[in-house]
Amino acid sequence: MLPTFTHMVDSALETNTNLLTLIKAAAASAYPSITDSDVARFRKLFEDEVIHLTYYARQLDVWRQLKLTPAQITEIDRLDALLAPITKLATEGLTLTGDIRQRKHTYEGFIGKSDEELGLEFVLRMMKP
Repeated sequence: MLPTFTHMVDSALETNTNLLTLIKAAAASAYPSITDSDVARFRKLFEDEVIHLTYYARQLDVWRQLKLTPAQITEIDRLDALLAPITKLATEGLTLTGDIRQRKHTYEGFIGKSDEELGLEFVLRMMKP
């Protein structure tokens, strides 16, 4: 079971890192590059990850109560150390998706703006140093 669990935690770190990179790029772009449904889907993934991290921590605590080999103890310690960075990534992802949603920085939000709003945003962007 530990090898499967190891794969799950390692994959979570890689996946969250990649998703966060994508979300950061979408949030920082001058023009929307993501849809409302994409934002909702990413937000759901980050929310689910936060829930999974609770289960991962509990499982590691259960295994710590067992008689383990030194190699197993080392692996459990390594996995436990990964939970904090994964939590940070998932939390940052939730914050960014919330920000994108609030600013309406999606295709649908862009299309729904009036010409005046778009013109004002363009001028304000051009004035930034």
